[in-house]
Amino acid sequence: MGWRPRLSPKQLSQFDCDLRFQLLIGPKFSGKTYGLYHSVFKHLWQPKHARLGIISRTNRAGSTGIWPALTKNIYEEWIEAGIQTEDHVFGYVKPPCVDAVTKISRATIRNRYGGESEVILFPIERAEDAETMMFSTEFSALWISEGQYYKDRAIFDTCRAQLRLLGSRYEDQRLWVDMNPAEEGKGHWTYRIFFVEKNLDEAEYDPLWDPATREAVREFRDNSAVFQFALDDNTLGDPRQLANVRATYAGNPEKYRRFVLGEIPDRVAEASVFSGVFDENLHVIGDSSDPDPMEWEVIAPSNGAPSLREGGKVLLVGGWDPGASNHAMAIIQPWQDTKTGVSGFDILDEVVILATNTSLEAFTEKALEAMRGMEAFAGFPISWEHYADGSTARFRSQVSTRGDIPAKDENTDAGVITAASRGEIRLIGCDAVKSPGWQKRRVDMVCRLLSERRLRISANCVETIRMLKDLRRDLSPKAKTYLEPGQPVKHIFDAISYAIAMRIIDELMDEGAPRSRKRSRVVSSA
Repeated sequence: MGWRPRLSPKQLSQFDCDLRFQLLIGPKFSGKTYGLYHSVFKHLWQPKHARLGIISRTNRAGSTGIWPALTKNIYEEWIEAGIQTEDHVFGYVKPPCVDAVTKISRATIRNRYGGESEVILFPIERAEDAETMMFSTEFSALWISEGQYYKDRAIFDTCRAQLRLLGSRYEDQRLWVDMNPAEEGKGHWTYRIFFVEKNLDEAEYDPLWDPATREAVREFRDNSAVFQFALDDNTLGDPRQLANVRATYAGNPEKYRRFVLGEIPDRVAEASVFSGVFDENLHVIGDSSDPDPMEWEVIAPSNGAPSLREGGKVLLVGGWDPGASNHAMAIIQPWQDTKTGVSGFDILDEVVILATNTSLEAFTEKALEAMRGMEAFAGFPISWEHYADGSTARFRSQVSTRGDIPAKDENTDAGVITAASRGEIRLIGCDAVKSPGWQKRRVDMVCRLLSERRLRISANCVETIRMLKDLRRDLSPKAKTYLEPGQPVKHIFDAISYAIAMRIIDELMDEGAPRSRKRSRVVSSA
């Protein structure tokens, strides 16, 4: 090709690699993705026939991250380099656009033969959805972005089967996977494929494998490569930024090995589901270390332009997870950028009572106190919405302890809360975001909001901060739920994520959630 982009030695080794299957694994800021951007344009320019698909977990994650970085920043580097042959010049034939119907982003590049090569951004959140979404498509190359978030190898197997673009040469075809070291460590499917299966001696092949499977394993062995990146491999990165990453994990040897050295852990069973995205220095605002709460620095409710309003009042949201002995409630301010339409959330306060005999009525009174305190702190009119698990309208966790609660209201948690609040708190049911599979979707939602800086936590919300540090997956062999059961911090996660998910349910539905469920309002007997 003549011109070579300015890359680190590790990035160049990947850029020059002609093997069909490639895994790029390493921490953030190690430079693995930047080099891969250039590999994308190399593939679009050099072959005679090319259609390249980029697999992103969500349309938003791709369209606000990979896509603009590739189609603007990296594209401009190639334009400035003056890539051309005697007859043809590198550049857009059809600039980046979004299909009005499918919402899929695509662009078309002139290749060195004068033909057209296409790059497409595919939002595929779950591995099991890949086959359906890509059934009738053919590609010469595919890039699975952030492979650590796909928990099933079906995403890899489906992409491998789609490398069949008519007219593309076998030796030109590529399947890239980039990822941070996964929390599952050596239990993740990428490790099994690129480190175990790739290195099997033929004597170790499963005797039950048929000849076709054996040949596929041999082909993968001979046509695959692994590029492991550490932070120090990014020789072109900003030293200050790299130093900040090292400092962030300096006090945690396990995370340091994973997020600085790029090592694959044997298994990170105790890792928080948010360990890769939650940064206390970035997401927690203020200081609540002073013994006197009046001296705390916290996030104040805002009545500025991004604030949402209802009936002329600034909207605040209560997220609830009441129970028999564990109660959690969070006060959240949703906001929306009027120019971009991007939504975000500030967690302003919390009321969390765990492993006690506190009655639901007493918990409601504490929540009301927090609401009155927030209204006084704000100094402007506030409108409230409250969200909870829809089961609060169907079940009763405790026997009522107050004689002034009418018997008809003792039948459900929602009824008790409404009665105890004298009709002020009426819960909106969240069955739509609690159906099978939604627990993981709510985790993914919080991860995305954190990574996109759309979620901030006030320093006084200590239980919320603890939850973001400690909430764990269930990695047991017979796990029936995504999150490990019995974790006290799960109650504050449910309270927060129910409310947030219902506020952005349209966004979540656009990203592939089941559409058979509808938002429902808890029926209160008050």
